[in-house]
Amino acid sequence: MKKASLLSYFLSTVCSDDWYPPLDGSYVRFTYGHDLTLKQVRSFWRAAAARIREAPDRRPIGLYLHWPFCLSRCRFCFCDAYAPERVGEQRRYAALLREEIESLRDLFKGVAFTSVYFGGGTPSFAPDDVLEELFTLIQGSFTLDPSAQLYFEASPSTLTDAKLRLLRRHGVNRITLGVQSLSREVLLEGNRLGQKSLRIEELAARIRADGIVLNIDLMAGLDGQSPAMFMDDLKTVISWNPDMLHLFQFDPRPHVPSAAGAPAPEARRDEIRRALETGGVLLRRIGYQLAHEAWDTPELERADDRQDTEARRYNASILGIGANALSHAFGSGWYQHPIYGGPGRAATACRTWSGYAAGLDEEMRAYVLRNADTCGRFSLSGFRRLFAREALETSFLQRPLRRLLDKSQAVIEGDWYIFRLGPQERMIALKGFYSIDVISRVVKSRAAQWREFNARYGGAPDAELRSLLRGRERARYASHRYFRAPLSVH
Repeated sequence: MKKASLLSYFLSTVCSDDWYPPLDGSYVRFTYGHDLTLKQVRSFWRAAAARIREAPDRRPIGLYLHWPFCLSRCRFCFCDAYAPERVGEQRRYAALLREEIESLRDLFKGVAFTSVYFGGGTPSFAPDDVLEELFTLIQGSFTLDPSAQLYFEASPSTLTDAKLRLLRRHGVNRITLGVQSLSREVLLEGNRLGQKSLRIEELAARIRADGIVLNIDLMAGLDGQSPAMFMDDLKTVISWNPDMLHLFQFDPRPHVPSAAGAPAPEARRDEIRRALETGGVLLRRIGYQLAHEAWDTPELERADDRQDTEARRYNASILGIGANALSHAFGSGWYQHPIYGGPGRAATACRTWSGYAAGLDEEMRAYVLRNADTCGRFSLSGFRRLFAREALETSFLQRPLRRLLDKSQAVIEGDWYIFRLGPQERMIALKGFYSIDVISRVVKSRAAQWREFNARYGGAPDAELRSLLRGRERARYASHRYFRAPLSVH
């Protein structure tokens, strides 16, 4: 087999295509970046902010704050989350967030942020006075667009009435309740403490009565959870009438306590997949629609996570603050902080950065790849507006885009370039858009793994390699977002 083709297979086993530059770590991470200084990070944002100010049309930009603390460490969670070990740990971390914001805020004069996202961990676990200080700091440091989405992740066990009033007072207009399961046995098995169904129902009603968009997260495949239990949970949650439902497949990554990195048996994975499909059929029947099948509908625009959507569809910049936060300065580069790792590493996690500088060529690749993975198509006029050039006439995109058209693996319909790729075809074909620089970085950071792969599969027939990809695809993390849409859509 040609080395280039074998390399595409290798990249397909280590890289995720739902982001570009590709994430190849166990939790939303690059392993191939290099250390950056605060001076370099500031230079990224100085250039990106200038582009936003000078753009002829409104350019979205998001602010993300990571809060890594939780009431308890759920055994099924793959996020950067910790139960505090010491009194005052959360307050010391908040001081580090303040320090980072103050080190960068002067760069964003004349820039209006279109989204603010408190993620975690569990932001609702933060003390009320700490949340008050953080909201005041954000609103005093940055300009927020009048229509900005302020999005807050919460656990039903820590979202008190007082916190809900605080969020409403500061303009929060989207809340996610991380329910995951309603089964007492499943919650106990997962070490998820303090959650009660009656309280969730009360919160859901209050959130919606306040005019705040409500998203609810549910998981399938948890330890001790049968498909029937998942469906019972889903039916109950549907009765609370959320604006959006996010259905997740339990994902046994290496750092997840209950999995120890061991993948579920194939029969169990099939069972979970069928449960998610059955849930989707039910949701469609009662008027919900998959988010990735819609585009710019008023209902989706109101219900969805705007920051994620703007990053995937429009290459929007994101200023990430705090441990494990991922940042993207449009036209300048990508970087992230290390994971929190405990109180002894908090300062390191918030004062060090890893990433790399990248210009508009990489942005163009990102636009194609993120849209391809998110919704299987991209807008030709959208590309033109963002980059002032034609996608099909851009040298490093022209060849892979036309190759797919020639092989009937893509079509152009009006303004849309539409990918028509099966799961394994997609995994290989999209690697053809990676830059030589990114490929070199990934291979260099995994040199021993690449040598082993080359020795093992260098002479292997295509059938064996495709079998390898089938296994990778079947184990792929499944996540489906459904929003309430007019019944006439169906």
